[in-house]
Amino acid sequence: KVFWRNKSKRMPHNLYTNMEVIRQEQERRGYRLEGNIPRIPFNKEDKDLVGYDANHILLRYNKNNTTEYIYDQELKLYLRKKDGKNHIDELDNTQLYAKNIIVQKVNTRIIDKEGRLDIDLIGQGEGLYFTNGKGILIKWVKESRQDKTRYYTEDGQELQLNPGVSWIQMVSPSVDIAVD
Repeated sequence: KVFWRNKSKRMPHNLYTNMEVIRQEQERRGYRLEGNIPRIPFNKEDKDLVGYDANHILLRYNKNNTTEYIYDQELKLYLRKKDGKNHIDELDNTQLYAKNIIVQKVNTRIIDKEGRLDIDLIGQGEGLYFTNGKGILIKWVKESRQDKTRYYTEDGQELQLNPGVSWIQMVSPSVDIAVD
C-alpha cells in the first residue's frame, strides 16, 4: 500500500505515505526515479524584505479552521499554529516552522459530497510572500500542467526565497487573511 489512513483522525486529514514506499512504487511501475525538475529560486544568503510588518499571519478558512504563523525574532522563523494550538510534527514532537511562507490565492470548487476540491492551478493570480517578519504582494503564473509555478514581485522580478523551510499555502479568495 502506498497510502494508508490513521483511523484515530478525521478524514481527509488522516492520509499518510512515506518516500521509501513511494520510491518502491515508482520502481514497480517503471517510472523515472530522477528528473530535471525546475525549482523555485533561492537566495544564497538570508535577505530581508522591504515590505510591511508581518509578525502574525492568520488564515481563517472558517470559524473552526484557522492556520497561524507567529514570527519568532530570535529564531528568524515563523512558528505554525493550527486552530489556535502549536502545530507539532508527529514524528519528532517538534514545533512546525517556516522561513518562507507563500500564500497563493486560487479558485476552488467543491466537486462531490465528500467535500473534495477542484483547485485552479493553471493560470495566474495574486499572493503574498512572508519572510523575516515582513510581507509583500506577489503574483503567480503557471502556464500549463507541466510548467512550474513562478512567483513574481510587484516590479516583475522572479521571487527568490530565503534559504530554509518553505510553505506554500493555497487559499481560496474567500479565505480571510489578517496580517499584523
